[in-house]
Order: sequence, then structure tokens, then C-alpha cells
Amino acid sequence: MTPSASPPTVLRPVLSITDRIRTATRLGVVVLALLVPGALATGMYTAVTSSDIAFSTREREGADVLRSVLVALTDTAAGRTPDLAAVRAAADAQPDLEIADAVAAVPEPGDGTVAARIATATALAALIAEIGNDSNLILDPDLDSFYVMDAQVVQLPQAMLAALQAA
Repeated sequence: MTPSASPPTVLRPVLSITDRIRTATRLGVVVLALLVPGALATGMYTAVTSSDIAFSTREREGADVLRSVLVALTDTAAGRTPDLAAVRAAADAQPDLEIADAVAAVPEPGDGTVAARIATATALAALIAEIGNDSNLILDPDLDSFYVMDAQVVQLPQAMLAALQAA
């Protein structure tokens, strides 16, 4: 540094310290100063990514159970005997969804009368709504897939139930 150009007053204590430190130590301080933000950014990225993966995993689990419930609802609306054992098996395979009580509340169609089928279809529609809420299927932040899932999880069961009630 030339004698005419003096360092700013704020930097004088730092410069007096760094002038006494060896170059290897200075380099170590620079590396440490770069590693801390890098490690922090890596940790934050991992936390966000893990959250997204957990959200998607829950959606996949819900879709697996939803498939068998929609088939059972379709069979009920068509006048066929629904396979409620498949619904229970699918729900038991995904205990994280915590829908065992809603599955247990679905009555067997019994004698096959319209009233019994309506009761079964109503319980299946309620189960579908619970699966949609518990598994994040209708909470998807991606707007394109939200409308698809809304049609499948909310509108389709309501339409099938209305068709059964109209019959």
C-alpha cells in the first residue's frame, strides 16, 4: 500500500490482524467462510426436497387406495356387488393414511336393494372424500393436476351417487 493511500478506519484493525496471519491460515479462513454457507444451503435444500418427497409419497399412497374404492363405488352404482375386501386390503396396506375407521363404516350392500346400495355408495363417497383430504390428492399445489383430481375425487363420486339416487 502506498503511503498516500491509507486504509479506511473501519478496516485498520482487521488489516493489522491479517498482516500477522500466515497465508495458509488466511486460506483456511476463506475456505471456512465459504463452507458454512454451502453447508447451510445444502441442509435447507435437503429439508425442502424431503418435504416434497413426503408430500408426493402420501399422494401415491392415496391414489393406490382410491383406485379400489372408486371401483367399488362404480360396482355399487351399477348394481353389482362391490369388492369391499379389496377396499379393506388397500386401506390396510397404507396405514399412514389413517382411514381404517372410515373403511369400517362402509356397510355391506346386503340384500342388494336400492336403499342398501345407496347406503353403501354414500359411505364409499365419504371414504373417497376422506382419502382425498388425508392423502393430499386434492391439496396438490400444481393447478393442472388439481382440476383432474377434483374431478376424480370430488365430482365423480357425487355424480355416481346422484345417478344411483335418481334410479
